[in-house]
Amino acid sequence: MSSTKYIPIIGLEIHVQLSTDTKLFCGCPRKISQDIYGTDAAANTAICPICMGYPGAMPNLNEKAVEKAVKIGLGLGCSISKFSVWDRKNYIYPDLFTGYQISQLDNPINYTGKIELSNGKVIRVNRAHLENDAAKSQHSGDSTMLDGNKSGSPLVEIVSEPDLRSADEAKEYAEKIREIVRWVDATDADMYRGEMRFDINISLCVEGDPDNDFKNIKHTPIVEVKNRNSFKELYDVINYEIKRQTEEYEKNGKIYNKGNKVTMGWNEAKGATFLQREKEESDDYRYFHEPDVPPVIVSDEWLNKIKNSMPQPMSEVIESLVEKYSVDRRTASYLVSDRDKYKLFVKCSELDPKYAKNYINWIASELAGILSALEKDLTNVNIEAKTLVDLVSLVTEGKISQAVGKELLKEFIEKNINPDVLKLIEERSLGKVSDTGFIEEIVKKAIEANPKAVEDIKKGKENAKMSIIGYVMRESKGKADVNVVKEILDKNIELL
Repeated sequence: MSSTKYIPIIGLEIHVQLSTDTKLFCGCPRKISQDIYGTDAAANTAICPICMGYPGAMPNLNEKAVEKAVKIGLGLGCSISKFSVWDRKNYIYPDLFTGYQISQLDNPINYTGKIELSNGKVIRVNRAHLENDAAKSQHSGDSTMLDGNKSGSPLVEIVSEPDLRSADEAKEYAEKIREIVRWVDATDADMYRGEMRFDINISLCVEGDPDNDFKNIKHTPIVEVKNRNSFKELYDVINYEIKRQTEEYEKNGKIYNKGNKVTMGWNEAKGATFLQREKEESDDYRYFHEPDVPPVIVSDEWLNKIKNSMPQPMSEVIESLVEKYSVDRRTASYLVSDRDKYKLFVKCSELDPKYAKNYINWIASELAGILSALEKDLTNVNIEAKTLVDLVSLVTEGKISQAVGKELLKEFIEKNINPDVLKLIEERSLGKVSDTGFIEEIVKKAIEANPKAVEDIKKGKENAKMSIIGYVMRESKGKADVNVVKEILDKNIELL
């Protein structure tokens, strides 16, 4: 049977670590001693009796974490609870020092939001609640070491309804969540640092219609794959599980019943899931109200204050960029989708607004391409606005070539430096060359080396000029003035 016969039922639980200075229930620093390369602090150096779960240690709620959680809720279009309470979620793992997690079950801070996908489909957000994180387990051979630095960090768990039907939809939904939580300045959502993680719940509907009558469907046992921290893993896990569950159902016909939900791990090297344990249901966690943390009361006054501190909606910023700078909507959308890139643009335009449109194009094209090739982003590189302004200005004014500018930007990012750009160009003699004698010599060499291109040019194929121009630019190491190259090339072609 074809796997298209069964309808995937996918729900995501997305955990984001809030960018507060301190943890959720104590004064320990949330993020310490990390340089620009993300070097970890020494293990167990940001801990106290509260986040280590010592008997008698009383939690003290971080108000800034609640504020950032509300911002996430507003960004997701959620309703905000005026009165929300805390619950203990009881389970015994080595990295959970207290033996329970302080979370929100019955009255979450945010509820019933939504995300609209590019195809117009609306994915419902059930809740976005606060909770504290566990410690970090570090495995080495037969030993496991525990680092408490992460224990007690503030999390918001964003829980979707099971409305997703493919890996593509799930990936787009997760990407939009990341855009929103970063845009409202609630989190860096640095997935390499574990600040955004996905728990993926997936089964296959084998009878009925999950989009119109969810209560009366039959589906395969639910599989949860926890703690994935990349969009690629999210995508690959879902596609693998769709295939695996299809094959398994066609062998044994097993459907979901309460109690046969399982947790699977993901082996990246093999590209396959593997069984970890039978998954607890909600009842197994023995939830009860948390006695040591008082309810959260969000007054109208405080809520209005938070709303007034929210950034302009992303859609309005995109429209403003399109209208003000005449950039295409796709480029504007890309820039705004990454908070750090947009902030860099704002800093550049504040330093020198003259070439604002060029900053947008460089950030969305050249800079984005370099970062992608180096597998980095602006959370772990140090490129200053002035550096980019100087580079873009020199290219725009024709003082250096685009190729030279791009190569310098790549060097600055790789070496993590922000030198005096003008001085560097003078020292290396990287300024654009307009010496006609020097350029003509290279053009003649290029014509001899590209006879077919010359014949095509004579036949009126203008695009053929690009191979000769490219040859000249390579030979001149990107320093030749392209306009002078074109003039000299046209003159020499006419003489042939």
